[in-house]
Amino acid sequence: MKKHIFTTLRSTLAIAASVLLIGLSGCNKESAFSENYDIPWPYPTVTEINPTKALIDTEITLKGTNLEKASTVLLGRNKREAEIISASATELRIRVPRTVNAGPVYVKNLYNRATTSTVIFEPEYPTSDITGWPAVIFRGQPFKLKGTNMDLISSVTLNGEKIAVEGSSGTQTEISIMTEGLTLPEQVVIVVEARGGVTNGTSPSIPVQDFDPNAKYDPAPAIVILDFEDGLNPFVAGDITPQNGMNLSGTVKGRGEKYLSIKENNVPDPWGTNIGTLTMSNINLADFHEPHLTFMINTNGNDGYFQMEMVQGGNKDGGHFTPSSSSNPSDNYKFHTTGWEWRSIDLANFKWEDWGGDGLISFDKKGIIDQITFGFKQGNGVNPYDISLDQIMITDGPRKVVQALWNFEDGIDPYSGSATSGINLAGHGTIGGNNYLTVKVDQNVNSWNWTGQIDWNTQTINLSGVASPYLSMMVNTGGRQGYFQVETTQDGTKWGIGQTAGPYFFETVGEWTLVNLPLTAQAFGNWGGSGTEFDPAGIMDYLKIGFTTGNVADQPYQLSVDEVYISDGPLY
Repeated sequence: MKKHIFTTLRSTLAIAASVLLIGLSGCNKESAFSENYDIPWPYPTVTEINPTKALIDTEITLKGTNLEKASTVLLGRNKREAEIISASATELRIRVPRTVNAGPVYVKNLYNRATTSTVIFEPEYPTSDITGWPAVIFRGQPFKLKGTNMDLISSVTLNGEKIAVEGSSGTQTEISIMTEGLTLPEQVVIVVEARGGVTNGTSPSIPVQDFDPNAKYDPAPAIVILDFEDGLNPFVAGDITPQNGMNLSGTVKGRGEKYLSIKENNVPDPWGTNIGTLTMSNINLADFHEPHLTFMINTNGNDGYFQMEMVQGGNKDGGHFTPSSSSNPSDNYKFHTTGWEWRSIDLANFKWEDWGGDGLISFDKKGIIDQITFGFKQGNGVNPYDISLDQIMITDGPRKVVQALWNFEDGIDPYSGSATSGINLAGHGTIGGNNYLTVKVDQNVNSWNWTGQIDWNTQTINLSGVASPYLSMMVNTGGRQGYFQVETTQDGTKWGIGQTAGPYFFETVGEWTLVNLPLTAQAFGNWGGSGTEFDPAGIMDYLKIGFTTGNVADQPYQLSVDEVYISDGPLY
């Protein structure tokens, strides 16, 4: 009995020692799954592709064996990943990627076993159609082509010089073409080739100009990275798990129905505790001139903070929000707001620091941002930690509020006139906060009838420090039509502005729509006085919004407005 116990113990110790040695030998190298096992993990096989020719974006079937655990399917010589629709032991249903070329299919399973077919797949492509040519091309700068199936463009020829194009860098409706390094004459013709052929593939003669970085430019459309309207929470907790999710702060809405909240009553270490991160990837700046990171923030009367890290071209830099970097004197390693505020950060002039050990690099305003990460810490703030974010985007130039005129959150109706008015009178949903103003006439109206106005006359509006002044506001006409005009004075001359082009009425069909009116000399008309031109860098004595019927006639009138701001750059 004792011998049996000793023998068993000796065997057990030997097994334990063997396990320990195996564990120690594996500490310095992480092996791929199944690499060092002698278990016969199954290999997938692909014996048939049905059909072997198919249009992109359609479904095809792969037949073979051991396909039920397939995790990755790559198609064509350029190995484009295909979406797996369904899987069984003998069949895989996949969707053909848009930019795949001819070639075999590669299948890898969850056991890290893979196969490449001997059968070749040949994709078929739809025709690309160019619907928008650039009005002018600037030397050394990208230009944009618009149309259908733009991601299928394979080459562009300029002045006889052919440029290979990677269509997947664009979208189905537009693509940017680089001209850096090309010698271009005063006029060029663009010739486009695409995988499925091109309709309207040759442009008219297009003028070419030298690029002046200081000249005025038409801003590129904003890239909205996160507006949280899908209800998905991208926040990843760090050393602690704070409250996080949609609309948790109990504050009014920012823009739309949802915003992201992060709350913690007791952060242990202001700088040492990683509260969490928010990561955004693959942002193409090719169309931008002055890219800015723009977002809405609300700390609900408390403190909140995050630092920013950016990876571009594989290099990592980072920085903090301070008065010099964010152009806001209150952002001193903390944010403190009592309501929603806009921030618009010039990415080229942000106070970047070398956070990757690879040296501080110059920010490429036309490049690709591999990744932006917000790292949430308490910074100079104090408990409780409370931060809400909305409308995180890249804008071409700053987008910031210069003067908040009306958001109606005080519940006061400032309208005076003959129409019916009230807070939330239209009965439709809000767009920002809890309140909006409605002005309406339930009877049929005559055109160009000034029903009344709201007046901002408590203080003047100084535009001297505003690079690109706009009057920005949200409008909603419900199921009706509505219209407004704007009036102000400078040095005794009255100036007026309305919708800059016909039809001189708004009809939003119940949706909130953003209206941006540029406060330029060209936009304003002289409504009385001896002045020759409105001064967009001067002082507006007051601002009046007149609820006029415009071209609305023989029907009821209705206009709801909210978030009426003077802004530097158009808001979104």
